[in-house]
Amino acid sequence: MRAQNRILWSSALDALPAGTVIIEPKTGAPHLTTRHHLQPFTFDGWGPPIVRPRNIATRVLTPPTSVTALERGFTPLLHPTAQVP
Repeated sequence: MRAQNRILWSSALDALPAGTVIIEPKTGAPHLTTRHHLQPFTFDGWGPPIVRPRNIATRVLTPPTSVTALERGFTPLLHPTAQVP
């Protein structure tokens, strides 16, 4: 199964750009990052935003090369339920 062989890496959440997908530390569920929020993954799209926590470490699903692209201005095409301001 694809999800089981994903390579996760660690980062400070504050260091990650909007558009990165992380494993939310409290729930263990994948979440999309925006500048001020996290949105949980659902099979119907991205769920309601929650306040993005500060000063925590997290595991990251988005590959480091893709995070670099986001940091350098790449704008991903996201499902309409994503609220990336």
